[in-house]
Amino acid sequence: DLLIADCRTAEARDYAEKMKAVEHSYHYEMYMGYICQAECDLPHAMQWWQKMVDNYPEKCQPVFEYGSILAKLGRYQEALEYFRKAQPMRSRPRFTDCEDAISQICVILGDLDGAIDAQKQMLTIVKEDWATEGELVDGIYRKIRQLEQLKPQSPTLDNRNK
Repeated sequence: DLLIADCRTAEARDYAEKMKAVEHSYHYEMYMGYICQAECDLPHAMQWWQKMVDNYPEKCQPVFEYGSILAKLGRYQEALEYFRKAQPMRSRPRFTDCEDAISQICVILGDLDGAIDAQKQMLTIVKEDWATEGELVDGIYRKIRQLEQLKPQSPTLDNRNK
């Protein structure tokens, strides 16, 4: 990660190859994509990342990672598709990264109902797999209330003429 961040892509490529020789996992394609991106070669980066998903279509983490990559590129509808695809792939106890990402993208897209639905899914998962009370649960309830407050209010008889 740090080699790529420092644009030391030749060294990063060497380490990716060494990593592949030890254990081939989705990380190889993922890092090769990030290396290409650091070299300003987005078309090849996308090919590597697509290969990552194609090689590991039933694994949650590469599918989620591809959704994250698409979201960072502003390809929100595609990102939502991959986050939703990753949801049923998780094992228990489930993490709520998919729901959190979906909620954030829905807010960006102006779909507050979708964001609230994702938060409610997150709440269900937290209660089923992690905790039924405490700050983790309370924080999700607060987020749902915040999102509901962002929704435009329907005019009522009392405030229509004001």
